[in-house]
Amino acid sequence: MTKTSLVAVVLAMWTSSAAAQSNTDQDAPSVPPKPQERGSVGGGVVFASDTFLDAALVIEGAVKVPGVPLFIRGMGGLGGSADSDGGGEFVRVVGGIEARRCGSRSFCVFGGVDAGYQRQTWSASDDPFGEMTEHHHGLVIGPRFGLDAGGEALRFRLALDMLQYRHQSSVSDTKWEQSVGLTMSIVRRF
Repeated sequence: MTKTSLVAVVLAMWTSSAAAQSNTDQDAPSVPPKPQERGSVGGGVVFASDTFLDAALVIEGAVKVPGVPLFIRGMGGLGGSADSDGGGEFVRVVGGIEARRCGSRSFCVFGGVDAGYQRQTWSASDDPFGEMTEHHHGLVIGPRFGLDAGGEALRFRLALDMLQYRHQSSVSDTKWEQSVGLTMSIVRRF
């Protein structure tokens, strides 16, 4: 075989292989891209400590900001506050912004900042007439971070809140104090 014939055979084989590959690519079904998360909604519990020990049922939701890895989120909780001498109602409503980073589809970390309002009512447990009632309320603001794990739709979230509470009350001066909380929730992504 001459050099020219050898070059012609190699060129013909290469051309037919490229054409076959091109046809294979066109015949292969395309895999649709994974749908992007638009938000989430769910519920759970929060345990917090400030002037009192607080526990509440919470609902939470988030909406993705298009084009950036940020979510606008909100959470509301209703439960109770207590100390060794009494207790009462606890209400907290916060909103904020959150960023998420996922190492895999099933495990993510998140962090953000929340701001909102909380209200507590306290009555002495040994006061049968309810005359010893205190009202506590104020702004809460601070960072929140945690873990988000689970499947494509149903997720478990564990968050640590490190809020500053502008504590105003009917029995003491206004002051800033630390409020640390742990939130556990189940959310449904959409």
